[in-house]
Amino acid sequence: MVLRRILNYSALSACLLAIGTLAHANWKIPKGIFRMDEITYVSDEARMEREPIVIVAINTGTGDSTKISVSSDSLVAFESIGKVVMASRRGKGDMETLKPLVAGLNPKADETFPHVYILSSDLKTPIAQATYEELKEEGPTEVAARLEKEVKRTLYELSERQKEEKRLAEEKAKAEAKATGTYFIVPLQAWKTNQGQVFSGAVSAFDGETVTFTLPDGREPQMPLSRLVESDKITIRAHAAQRAAEEEAEKKAAAAKEAPAG
Repeated sequence: MVLRRILNYSALSACLLAIGTLAHANWKIPKGIFRMDEITYVSDEARMEREPIVIVAINTGTGDSTKISVSSDSLVAFESIGKVVMASRRGKGDMETLKPLVAGLNPKADETFPHVYILSSDLKTPIAQATYEELKEEGPTEVAARLEKEVKRTLYELSERQKEEKRLAEEKAKAEAKATGTYFIVPLQAWKTNQGQVFSGAVSAFDGETVTFTLPDGREPQMPLSRLVESDKITIRAHAAQRAAEEEAEKKAAAAKEAPAG
């Protein structure tokens, strides 16, 4: 009797496994499409290649015939936008990873399938999305083509906004540094010598050959420019030239104010 029960249980387990396998038989992830458990790696790659991340949430294997499906082949259409990641409702941990990433776009991400989310490469900025209704009406390929244009426009606007924010921050820092007498030619950053030594410091003076650094601890060592790697030499020369041009422009502006009218 015990042996018969064991055999019956084994047969049932094998049957359930077969059903599960059949449910995913048509779901072979295409080459180049990533899984949700690879999201950290994908983010690193996207940042290096300056691409957004497309997360396609699907309802694979739930047996819900009322929902439209996104075929594995149609996932490739979204590669024209950026790195594509597939998040499955049946995937282990997929929804737990997905929800906080897309909360700004869809708070009910674990209930809405299929759904497309587009995020910045660092996964911090929501860019666009496509809902179930849009996918149903237009189809995945058409949605991908439309989103590609929308994403390019949004990324351009985001880039311009970030440039403006950086410019304003630099101007503010420059004004504060001038007011306190700590206006550096090059702000604090990392430098590297020809021997491979790395250190942090701001460039406080440069006479064309010798660089004076201000280190975080307050020390102000001097170093011949020739001891630095080529990229650092270029940085210092460029900033020094910009500083000289700014000072010359300020002198001319001051002289113009002092000149008698007429």
